Amino acid sequence: IYGRTHLVLAKRKDGRWAVYRSKNYGIDWDRVWLAAEGEIIYDIVLITFGWAILNTSLGFYETTSAGKNWTLVLGLPGAPKARHFIISAMAIF
Repeated sequence: IYGRTHLVLAKRKDGRWAVYRSKNYGIDWDRVWLAAEGEIIYDIVLITFGWAILNTSLGFYETTSAGKNWTLVLGLPGAPKARHFIISAMAIF
């Protein structure tokens, strides 16, 4: 996502989805986001270096800090087919 920082989507043994972040090319990983129980991650899209959008069954989350912090930007019903979308003037279409 930015330099040596990488993100990975993972389904945990307890069935919950999570985003993990490595700041050292994948040697060490920290959980940076945990889905609510029953929430599903569909996709993550890199917008530009350090900025990504996470598409889940409860809405869209955004990071502008290379995955360190996540903010719900649009709470919508599930969007399993929304693999790509357009961002224009802070609106998601």
